[in-house]
Amino acid sequence: MDTSFSHHGPDPGHSEKSASVPVEDRSLRVILQQIEALPSLPAVANTILGQVLTRDFEHSKLARIIETDPAMTVKVLEHANSATYVTRGQVAQVEQGLNRLGSKVVQTLMLSMLIKDSLIKGDKKSEAIQTAHWKHSLATAVFASLIAAKIAPALTGEAFGAGIMHDIGGIFLQLHLQEQYDQVMERMEELYEPVLTAEQEVFKTDHTAVGRWIAEKWKLPASMTDAIWLHHHSASALEAFKDNARLVAIVALANILAHSTLMDSPRVMTHEKQRQLGLQKMLGLGEKELQSILGAFAPAFAERAEPFELDGDQVGLFLSSLQKANQHLMRMSLDLEQANGRLEDAHRFTSMGSTVGLKMSKARTSDEVFESAAMCMHESVGVRGGFVYWVVPAERVMQGLIWNGNGNRRVISYSLDGDGLPALDGGATLPDNLKAILLTHHERHEGASLMDRELRLKQFFVVRGYCLFPLVGSDFTGEICILRSSERPPKMTPQEYMGYSQVSCVASASLDRVRLFDSLQVRADELSLALWKNQQINLQLLQTERLAAVGQLAAGAAHEINNPLAIISARTQLLESRENDEKKRRDLHQISEQIERISSILQSLMGFARPNAPQVTKLDINSLLLKIIGLVESIFQTHRIPIVQKLTPDLPLILADANQLEQVFLNLVINAQHAMEKEGGVLTVSSAFLPDGKRISISVKDTGTGISPENLSRIFDPFFSTKSEGKGTGLGLSTAYGIVTNHYGEIKVVSAPGEGAEMIVILPVSTPVTKPEKPVVRQATECAMPTPALGHRILVVDDEQHIRDILSETLREAGYVVETAPNGEEGVLKLRSASFDLILLDIRMPIHSGLDVLKLLRRNGGAPPVMIITGLASSDELDEALRLGAAKCIRKPFHLKTLLSDISGILHSGCPTNN
Repeated sequence: MDTSFSHHGPDPGHSEKSASVPVEDRSLRVILQQIEALPSLPAVANTILGQVLTRDFEHSKLARIIETDPAMTVKVLEHANSATYVTRGQVAQVEQGLNRLGSKVVQTLMLSMLIKDSLIKGDKKSEAIQTAHWKHSLATAVFASLIAAKIAPALTGEAFGAGIMHDIGGIFLQLHLQEQYDQVMERMEELYEPVLTAEQEVFKTDHTAVGRWIAEKWKLPASMTDAIWLHHHSASALEAFKDNARLVAIVALANILAHSTLMDSPRVMTHEKQRQLGLQKMLGLGEKELQSILGAFAPAFAERAEPFELDGDQVGLFLSSLQKANQHLMRMSLDLEQANGRLEDAHRFTSMGSTVGLKMSKARTSDEVFESAAMCMHESVGVRGGFVYWVVPAERVMQGLIWNGNGNRRVISYSLDGDGLPALDGGATLPDNLKAILLTHHERHEGASLMDRELRLKQFFVVRGYCLFPLVGSDFTGEICILRSSERPPKMTPQEYMGYSQVSCVASASLDRVRLFDSLQVRADELSLALWKNQQINLQLLQTERLAAVGQLAAGAAHEINNPLAIISARTQLLESRENDEKKRRDLHQISEQIERISSILQSLMGFARPNAPQVTKLDINSLLLKIIGLVESIFQTHRIPIVQKLTPDLPLILADANQLEQVFLNLVINAQHAMEKEGGVLTVSSAFLPDGKRISISVKDTGTGISPENLSRIFDPFFSTKSEGKGTGLGLSTAYGIVTNHYGEIKVVSAPGEGAEMIVILPVSTPVTKPEKPVVRQATECAMPTPALGHRILVVDDEQHIRDILSETLREAGYVVETAPNGEEGVLKLRSASFDLILLDIRMPIHSGLDVLKLLRRNGGAPPVMIITGLASSDELDEALRLGAAKCIRKPFHLKTLLSDISGILHSGCPTNN
C-alpha cells in the first residue's frame, strides 16, 4: 500500500472532506477565494528555499540567487547594516551581508521574508495580531531543528523550515477571517475543544487543510507540505506512511513542545500528553534527550527571533510563560470552584433520590409514600412547599398531600365525577392554583397515554408556579408538584431535574407496589379457598387414577383367565355330551354352570374396566327412579324400610343410556337395603337441578350402619365388599363407577359410622357421548334347527392351540371338514389356496388380527361368511367386526350346542343373529 506523504496524494483527513463540502457554504467559499487571491512566491523563492533548507548551504551561491531579486537584496543589506551589526561597519555586497549574519540568521530571515511578504502584505495591524502565531511558529521551528539535530542531523535545516511553515493555514485564517476565528478561540476556551474540532465547527475545514492548499499554490516541497498538513496526527497514524513520516513526526512533536513551553493553549494541551509520548517513542527520543532539548530552546529561540521582529530575550520569554501559567492556574482554580459547587449540588439531589428510595421501600400505604416524598424534598434540597397526589379511576378516588416549608401537612381526598374529574365541591377547600392543577390533570396525562412509561416519567410541566413531575402506574396517574426554593437559580439545572425526576420514578414504583400489595391482600382468601378446592380435586384425581389402575389390572386378568376358561368350558361340554353315566353327567354339568358364573364375573370386571359406550337417548331421570322404586318396593316393605321420594319436578331430559343407569341406581338401592335390613331405617331417593344449569344430581340416602373412614376410599374397588359371604361379588359399585364416568358424570359417597350413607350421582344434561350407528347385518326371519353337516369346509383361525383343537374336534364330530391357522397371516394364505364355506375367526391375534383379515376379505369380495369367536374384545371391536361384514359374534366361553346351531343357521338358512 502506497502511504506516501506527497502533496499530490490523497488527503485522508481533510482533502476529501473539503472536496465534498458544498460550494454554497459561505465560510469555505470565502477561504478558497482568499487563497486564490494570495500572491505567488517570488520567482526565486523555491530556489532560495532549496538552499536554506539544506544543512550547510554556500553563502556565495545563495548571494548570486538573491542578487537577481532587487527587493530581497535591499532587505538582506538592511538587516546586515541594522543596529545589531553596525559596529562592524557598513556592507555593500549581499555575500558580505550573508557572511556577517551567519547561516542560522540567514535561514530565518529568508523564511520570514517569504511568508510575511506573501501573507501580510505590509499590514502592520494585521502583523501585530499575528505576533502570537509568529512566536509559536518560530518556537516550533527551533524545537524541530533541535530534535532533528539529536536524531537525524541531515534533516535539521528542513525541520526548521517545516516548523516555520507548519501553521501558515492558521495564520491565514486568523488574518483573513478574524471574526470567525474569534469563535474558534471561544470554543477552545469555553468548551475545551481541540483546535481542529473548533475550526471544523466554524469553517467546515481546518487550518491543516488550508495550509496544504496554500503550500500547493506556492509549490512548496512535498516534505514541507506534508508537515503542514499532518502535524496534528498521532504516532500510530504516521507509522502507517513511508515518505516523510520522520520529518512530520519531528514537526508534530515540536508543535506540542512549543505550546507547552509558551503556554499559549494550556487547556487544549492537557489532552496532548498521550500523543507526545507516542511521538517520542516513534522517534526514539528518551527523557534525557528531551530535557537537553528543552534546556537548549531559550538561547536558540533568542538567536533566531530578530528576523521575525520578536522579543527574543530569554528572561522575558520565561516571565511571559510564567505569567500565562499563573493565569491558567487561576482560571483552573475558578473552574474547579464552580465544578465543586455543581458537584455538591448534584450530590444533594442524588442523595435525595437515595433517601426517598429508602424511605418509600418501607411504605405500605399511599399516604406513607406521599409523606416520604414531601419530607425528603424539604429536608434534602429545601423545597418550600408542594402537592403530591394520585388519581385511581378504578376506585373513583383522588388522594393527595399538601405541605409547606413550615412542616405543615394536610391530607386531601375527593371522589371522581362521571368525567373522571375530582369533585372539589365535596371535600376540603383548595387554593386556586392547586384547583387549576387538578382540573387540568387529565389533559396532561391523556396526551401522553400513548407514550412509553419511561418517556412519560421524563415529562416536565410548569403550572401556576409549580414544577410538575408525573406519577405513572399500572392503573393510576398523578403528579408531584414542587415549589422550588427561592435560593435556586431561575433555570433548573440538569442535576436538579434528575433529582426531582428520580423522586417521581421511585414514587410511581412505590405506589404500584402499594396497589399490588392491596390487590394481593384482597385475593389472599380467594387463593386459600382455591388451594383447598384444588386439594380436593387432587384427592379425587388420585382416587380416579387408582381406580383406573385397578381397572387396567382387572381387564388384563380377565383377558388372561378367559381363554383357558373357554377351553375348560368347551372340554367339559364335550365330556358331558359323551358321558353315559348320569352322575358324572350331573357333575360335569355343575362344572359348566360354575364356569358360566366365572364368565359372568369376568364380564362384570370388563364392564368396570372398559364399560360399553352408552346407547344414549333422551331420558326422564325421575321416571327411571320411579321405575326402580317400583321394582324394589315390595322387598323394602318386607324389611319394613319406608322409601321417601324427593324428586324435583320438571327436571330437564338428559342424554343417557337408560339400561346402564337403571343398573347403577338399582345397585345403589339394593346396597342401601342391605345396610338397613338388620336395624331398619329409611331410604330417601331425591333428584335436583344444580344451580349451574348444566347438571342434575341424584341422591340415594340410607340411615344404616354407615361406612368406616378406612373403607371410604376403597368402596369403588373391584371385589371390595363389607357384606357377608354370599351377599355379592363386590363388583356392583365398581361397575356403577365405570358407567357414571362413561357418562361424563361423577359419583361420590358421604358417610360416617352409625350415620348411614348417601350416594350422590351427578350427570350432565347434555353429553358428548352419542349413539353409535348400528351396523347393518343380515337378518333372518326364522332360524332353523341344526341340520346334519354335508361336508362343509370350515377354517378355524385362533392363536390359542387348545381352542383350535376343541373346535376342530367338535366340528369334525358334527360332520364338517376343518382346517386351522394359528394367526391371521396363515389364515389368509389358506384362504388363497383353498375354498371354505365358513370362517371361525378370533379378533386379538399376533401377525394380523381378526379385524385385519376382515378388511382384506371385504376388499377382495366374494369371501365366505365369517363368525367371530372372541374372549374379551371390546364392544367397539365387535361393532367394527360387524361393520366389516361378520355374520355373527359370540364370546368365549361358549356353548358347543349353541355354536353348532349358529354355524348351521349361517350355512343353511342364513340366519345369523346380532351379538
